[in-house]
Amino acid sequence: MLTLGTHLQELGQRDEYDEAAIESRSSKQGLPTPLYDISLLKRPTRTWLVSEAVMDVLTIALSILCLYVLFTLFKLLNKVWWTPLRIQRQMASQGIRGPPYKFLYGNTKEILKMRGISMHSPMELSSNDIFPRIFPHVPEWTKLYGENFLYWYGTQPQLLVTEPELIKDIFSRREKPKSDVFVKKLVGDGLIRANGEEWTKKRRLAVHAFNGDHLKGMIGAMIVSVKAMLDRWKEQEERDIEVYEEFRVLTSEVISRTAFGSSYLDGKNIFEKMIKMGLILSRNDFKIQIPVIRKLFRSGDDTEADKLGQSIRNNILEIVKSREEKVMAGEIDNYGNEFLGSLMKACHDPDETRRITEDDLVDECKTFYLAGHETTTSFLSWTMLLLAIHTDWQEKARKEVLELMGEQDPTADGISRMKTMSMIINESLRLYSPIASIPRTFEKGTTLKNITFPADIDVVVQPLSLHRNPQVWGEDVLLFKPERFAEGIGKATGNNNAAFLSFGWGPRTCVGMNFGTNEAKIALSMILQRYTFTLSPTYLSRREEHIRNDEQVGSHPIKKQSEYSRRMRKQDIPYHHHTETSKMCQETKCIRNYGSEFLGSFMNTYHDTDESKRITGADLIVEGKTFYLAGHETTTSFLSWTMLLSAMLPETITRRILTLLVPLRTTRRKNFLCWYGPQAELVVTDPKLVREILNKTNKGYEKGMIPAMVASTEALVKRWGFHDRKEIEVFEEFRLLTSEVISRTAFGSSYLEGQKMFEMLGTLSLIASRNKLKIRLPIIEKLLKSPDDIESDKLQQQIRDSILKMLRKREQKVRTGEADDFGSDFLGLFVKANDDPDETNRITVQDMVDECKTFYFAGHETLSNLLSWKVFLLALDKDWQAKARKEVLDLFGLQNPNLEGIARMKTMDMITNESIRLYKPAEMVSRQVKREVQQGKLTIPTNVHLRIIPLASHHDPQIWGEDVHLFKPDRFAEGVSKATNNNPAAFMPFGLGPRICVGLNFAMIEAKIALSMIQQHYDLTLTPNYIHSPIKLLTLRPQYGVQVILQAL
Repeated sequence: MLTLGTHLQELGQRDEYDEAAIESRSSKQGLPTPLYDISLLKRPTRTWLVSEAVMDVLTIALSILCLYVLFTLFKLLNKVWWTPLRIQRQMASQGIRGPPYKFLYGNTKEILKMRGISMHSPMELSSNDIFPRIFPHVPEWTKLYGENFLYWYGTQPQLLVTEPELIKDIFSRREKPKSDVFVKKLVGDGLIRANGEEWTKKRRLAVHAFNGDHLKGMIGAMIVSVKAMLDRWKEQEERDIEVYEEFRVLTSEVISRTAFGSSYLDGKNIFEKMIKMGLILSRNDFKIQIPVIRKLFRSGDDTEADKLGQSIRNNILEIVKSREEKVMAGEIDNYGNEFLGSLMKACHDPDETRRITEDDLVDECKTFYLAGHETTTSFLSWTMLLLAIHTDWQEKARKEVLELMGEQDPTADGISRMKTMSMIINESLRLYSPIASIPRTFEKGTTLKNITFPADIDVVVQPLSLHRNPQVWGEDVLLFKPERFAEGIGKATGNNNAAFLSFGWGPRTCVGMNFGTNEAKIALSMILQRYTFTLSPTYLSRREEHIRNDEQVGSHPIKKQSEYSRRMRKQDIPYHHHTETSKMCQETKCIRNYGSEFLGSFMNTYHDTDESKRITGADLIVEGKTFYLAGHETTTSFLSWTMLLSAMLPETITRRILTLLVPLRTTRRKNFLCWYGPQAELVVTDPKLVREILNKTNKGYEKGMIPAMVASTEALVKRWGFHDRKEIEVFEEFRLLTSEVISRTAFGSSYLEGQKMFEMLGTLSLIASRNKLKIRLPIIEKLLKSPDDIESDKLQQQIRDSILKMLRKREQKVRTGEADDFGSDFLGLFVKANDDPDETNRITVQDMVDECKTFYFAGHETLSNLLSWKVFLLALDKDWQAKARKEVLDLFGLQNPNLEGIARMKTMDMITNESIRLYKPAEMVSRQVKREVQQGKLTIPTNVHLRIIPLASHHDPQIWGEDVHLFKPDRFAEGVSKATNNNPAAFMPFGLGPRICVGLNFAMIEAKIALSMIQQHYDLTLTPNYIHSPIKLLTLRPQYGVQVILQAL
């Protein structure tokens, strides 16, 4: 120790600054004199003395730290490796096996992979077999390991139990369910999670709140809530309605009225926050959580869940304090007899043994908000779905309701005598149990039925598995047959009540069971008294499991108008533009409605008070760009090609545009793999597989748009009057026409105002075309931007500025009083969506910008192409031109087209369909595979791009015959189904499935109006100067235009 001290002292002495030496070196080296006196920075001489006592303390501290690290490491290894292996061996010795444990992740990766595959596509409507979809790993592993097997969520063992007798024994005990950090934040330590004496106390309170007398008193409030819902439905008769959301509001209102003595609006914030918490819980269900790391590094979900938990607590306490203040002020005599009143009485109970804390009260409220709302909403929706499909049982239920209650409101006596309704509800709960899993945790080793359960193992019971056991329910287990419950649950299950777990079993059976079934019976009875309902064709069956078994897309049983659906993208885009506009509207007290065309509709959506429907300024601009491009380019192409064809050589267009299909013709392979650089592209032309891929998810404003379309076409026809008996190039003419139509109908402006927008979008589309096959390396692309990248960035910014300028111009007119509202056109819809108060429906400014761009492009590019090809075909085939003219004159004479006449055009429909078949403007439909999927017999790997080429199926002789390349509109004389032999994927003029072009009706009406008015005034002949050279840029267009000679009639 002395040597160490001496050594440190020497080091300290050597560390002194030697001024003399420094000055000497400075003068020798000719360095300038320092500006600052270095002596001020001089360190004093230090003597380092370290005593033996200090070293002993350091040694002990270091030893303790090492021991702590070793102990922590030992605990971690014990948890993530030794304990799993020990439990696996222990369960295997009892004959219970399962998939092997994998370090840290357990079996979660396998489960997620199987779920990804099972959830990938919608179910057949006729199928009720949702169990393999929700839990694909269970049937798979049941085959391999038996009815009871062990698997792993990370390091947590899960023992799945499906034997009813063993389930009885498990549920007869009072062990609490599995706890999770997010579950605790969602429901706290309420009845669901309580144990021991706490559970007994809380159970007693809940049973008292939902006893028979109290339930009878709740019927009146339930009826009032259902009546409010049915009053809303009166305005939507004979239209689609999405009942899942309707039932969410209903059950929220019922809970608020019956359990908390308030209204839905009072508890709205709580319901919304509980739903968000539920979503956080769902998306963290399979995440591996390591406690030590989780405490040090909190995720965004952890932070958000904490905020939501505190906010929910504060909201509940506000309701409680409001009730307490009323009691203290003498406005009411007591705390009330409903659920909240019972809890508040218990909170103020003078007997300490029965008193509950404020935290207990809050947790019980959270539990009831969740259980009473989510589960009832879910099983009401599934019951409506089943009755909408099985109308015979709908009629039986209606007959029972009318016999018991007539047209009067339901009564407690009538509800208790509903046998048919009880059978229907039980069968609905059997097929679609709201609760997908019921967990139990044994805190110490337990033996049941000769099986020893280790401590801290999660025992999982899945009602869906029990409800689909053919040994209990018979071979018709997957069919909706309420009559199986005609003689009660005991008879239906063969006196094995644990085989039917609609509300759990044993001491922890759901305390709100009678509350839920009463609410369902009242709601269904009052609906059946007033409505018959059928399932909407737009319904997509995509069952998905979150906290409860929900409908992913929602059910649409009642014929009501489908609400305009909008996408909401969460993006960090400033709301300055929206805020200033809102302030302006409030100052002038103007109506938030910007007009009825496309632009006005988006602007109304942008200012929507419902946050979930609102879009942002950026969204508005994008939508404008989209519509400018799509509405202009495609229509121009399709009109031009339709005025052209017939004399083409066989296979010319297919070989010219899709050179990669030439080997397809020789090898007869309908699906093949090719590569764009390192990117795999799977080209799919088999119609059956195409239909499967595209079927993975309105007449909105067309009637009001017809005058604007007619006015635009009148201007075109008038211009053509100066070219009688002369040659005219129609492709550019149709580009101008579709630009004008889009400007008038969707944005309430004119072509001149949007001219710059169309030109910029046209330039962008050319850049996109010439860069389509270029190989891009992401890192190099960011460092070295090409001239095309730089130009496209500038164009994109200019387009955005142009759309925003158009928005501000309209807002200025509203503010100054030149216009009363923003309109209800395309743009108006998006402005409403941007301002929507419902956050789930709201869209951002970027969404609005993107949608505008989409509409500009799709409404312009595709339609101008369609019109051009259509004119080309009619100019070649005079017979069909004469037939089309005859139909136009029969329907309209020399008057302008009207909606009724347009709807009756059969010949024009045949010509349009044949034109699109031969010259489809959009030559390719793309989908990206984000995870490995099974499509038909194909297994498609991750990140493969699927390319569906409609031209391939449109020119397939096996579907259309050997005259496939000839212009023969009569092949569509008996409709598309007959022409394709009932194979809709063989003809995709506007796509197929949920992503079918939303502007389909818009484009067809515009094309019919344009062609009809041209046919009324002119005969068309193809000029000898025409060069037939179809070219594929972003759309299929004539490379040198379409030249025709006009002859006035």
